[in-house]
Amino acid sequence: MRRLLKILAMLLLALPVLLFIAWFYLHTQLKMAGISSWSLQLAHLSWHQANLNQLDLVYENDHYRSEVSFHDLKLRWSWPGFFRIQAHSIQLASATITVQQTGEHVADTAARLPVALSADWRLPTWLPKLIKLDQIDLLLPCASGQCALQASLVASADEQQAWQASLSFKSPQYQQTVKTDWQLQQGPDALAIQATLLLDQQLALSFKQQLAVDRAASTELALAISPPSPALLAWLNEWDLQLPDEWREQFTQPVQLHLVARWQLPELWPEARLATNALPLVNAEIDIIARAPDAFIIPNIGWLKGELKAQLQITDQHVAKWQLAADLALSHYPDFGLKAYFADPLAPLLIKIDSQSASSPSLTQLPLKLQLSSASPVQSSFNAQAMLSLTPELAITLNQAELMLKTKQLQVKAYQLKLQDVTLQSRFHGAWQAKYWQLQLADNSSLAAKVTHPDAKGQVKLALNGTTISQATDADVTLSSQLQLLVQQLQHAQLLTQNWQWQGNASGSLVKLDVDGVLSNDSGLIVKQQTAWQAPAQLQMDWQLEDLFLLAGNPLATSFQAWPSLLNLTRGRINAYGQLSYQQQLVANAQVNFRELTGLYNRTLFTGLTSAFLVNLKAQQFTIEVPELQLAQLNHGLQMGPLQLKAQYQATLAEPILGNLQLLDARLGFMQGELSVEPQLMALKQPSQQLVLIINQLDLAELVRQHPTTELKANGKLSGRIPLTINNKQFSVQQGQLAAEAPGGTLQYRSAASAASAKTGGMKIVFDALENFQFSVLNSELNYATDGKLTLALQLKGANPALQQGRAINLNINLEEDLPAMLASLQLANKLNDTLTKRVQQYIQRQQAAKAAAGEKR
Repeated sequence: MRRLLKILAMLLLALPVLLFIAWFYLHTQLKMAGISSWSLQLAHLSWHQANLNQLDLVYENDHYRSEVSFHDLKLRWSWPGFFRIQAHSIQLASATITVQQTGEHVADTAARLPVALSADWRLPTWLPKLIKLDQIDLLLPCASGQCALQASLVASADEQQAWQASLSFKSPQYQQTVKTDWQLQQGPDALAIQATLLLDQQLALSFKQQLAVDRAASTELALAISPPSPALLAWLNEWDLQLPDEWREQFTQPVQLHLVARWQLPELWPEARLATNALPLVNAEIDIIARAPDAFIIPNIGWLKGELKAQLQITDQHVAKWQLAADLALSHYPDFGLKAYFADPLAPLLIKIDSQSASSPSLTQLPLKLQLSSASPVQSSFNAQAMLSLTPELAITLNQAELMLKTKQLQVKAYQLKLQDVTLQSRFHGAWQAKYWQLQLADNSSLAAKVTHPDAKGQVKLALNGTTISQATDADVTLSSQLQLLVQQLQHAQLLTQNWQWQGNASGSLVKLDVDGVLSNDSGLIVKQQTAWQAPAQLQMDWQLEDLFLLAGNPLATSFQAWPSLLNLTRGRINAYGQLSYQQQLVANAQVNFRELTGLYNRTLFTGLTSAFLVNLKAQQFTIEVPELQLAQLNHGLQMGPLQLKAQYQATLAEPILGNLQLLDARLGFMQGELSVEPQLMALKQPSQQLVLIINQLDLAELVRQHPTTELKANGKLSGRIPLTINNKQFSVQQGQLAAEAPGGTLQYRSAASAASAKTGGMKIVFDALENFQFSVLNSELNYATDGKLTLALQLKGANPALQQGRAINLNINLEEDLPAMLASLQLANKLNDTLTKRVQQYIQRQQAAKAAAGEKR
């Protein structure tokens, strides 16, 4: 007895110590779990139950602080064995949970090791058979600060461990409720789960899952999403989940998804791969059906509707069967600004996808057939056969692809450009993967269209050969191609209608591109060019005009409207070359070379024209420099030459013919003498220009020779200065002076008709004196009017040795001549050229008609 009392006394003394140790241990464990403070109000405690009026606790970590308060919490349990406890129920009348964010949440990026997956997913038997949480008020962090939610949970199990559960969340502000119901059947060999998720008739999800002890699993999923209500949209917006406006406007019909899968649960997740191309699942059969009867929006892609079916069978971590079929329609897709070029909106893009694998397909070679088509305004057709690789990384290989685009009319309003009957045809193959893609176009890929512009129009066709386009990671798009551009019957105000073509090579990238080619036309004009372009706007081009041998024809005259119609070139050679660059402003220079040109300009024949013309353009100004022009001979009724000229011309593009002409040197051989012009600057913008023509040692004998007559012979040299006025492209002379050089010369004029008409008197003496008049002085005042009238006032001093013993005679003679008519008659008499003769005859006819008309008016 005494021993028993001693033991009881020791227990009574040790009980407070044990309680203190238990309390201290519990407090320490709660601290380690993150619970900084807690308190409770105990209403009742017995061996089988505990009733708490209130339980408060505060949980904290680096990112959040949670304050939890439970009200009227009832716990029930039993003791089926010594020191064995079995929970029966947990019932909670109400709870309040407030969560506040205290720091920025950083996602955990650490590599995750494989997790062992159990084959037994049955719920443990120690769980209470009843869990009932009547009302939980949640105050959680959201986009607007703190958002309120109400939750409730009821879960119960029968004696066979069949569970039923119902969990719901409700927004008290927007009256939106998310409810999910669960049913769990647990047998000795299998586990079956059925679940539904409902959101106020706007979202319905049905989920069925079966799992056997041998890890064989079966999954069935059905999803239907209906158009969201305004209340749901407001609720989502509160949680910073915003749907695009255009998506909500277009989403009017439910979207459906159905998935059936039979698969093998792996022992580890992620599963260890048996081979490089192995899948994480060992065995699986998956069927997917997705339907969207009305279009829904995929951001940055467009509005998509249609049906998709997929089947996948996996055996031993490899694909045993693969099938994919889709019939879709995509509208409101990114048009990259193309809709501005068409009067009508772009039609939906019809998409058909078909992929069926042969036996034992590989993840690196899954066949795929793709068909795209659309109707007016752009009729398109795209057919491709591809290989899809899913491992080791996503990749697509196009083996055969064919593209065709047609449109009746396309307008580029910014450039006043209209394209009609546009056709694009191409066949190509290529490859795409995350770090590299490439396209190779088959030869004869082409683009054709009828092009109309206010300044030009023609039928255009662009053909591509050997074209490759590619891009690597962080690099620019590169391309290489052989191009041929044909413009049939090109019409332009500055060109004669004919076919033009350009062919060449392009290589480089979209930021640095080299283009070399040859431009030619039906007339035989050939220009080579080498162009280098660099982003954003830097251009450099060299060009060369191949030699034009004019004996075979003049391609310039049959190519350009600006070629003077009165200029005919029959012999000689022309070539040119130049450079052009653009970087904020246009800079160009060129050199045009003439070699021994022979031809006819209006009624003037010329031979031996050799010169170089240097042209420079910068911004809006240009200069033309003639360092040395040589011309062997001119003939305009009178023979002249050689000609030497040095000059420079400056003007603006706005007024190209109203610039400044700098005459540096101008000399012309004439009548065995020389005509020259003093160096001077001529402002063509002025209404008239003045020149002084210097005549040096003009030979009278040569003048008489070129003006064939049997009545006059002469010798001597004349020199002088003639002021020349140019006004409105017409010439005039006022008081030009000519004089014979010492020692004078001789005039012999014998005209039987003139002598017969002057048998007596002073005129007889004049004609007798002129039969052999040896002059020491010959002065002439020359005037020339714009109507072509040339007047000469001659003053002669000299004698005829055979007349009156050589007495000195002074003669004043006034002569008037229609100079153009005289030159025309000389040209007719010489008969140098059929074209020249025809032009002279036409000129004479025009002059006679003009005189007749003038006479009628008078």
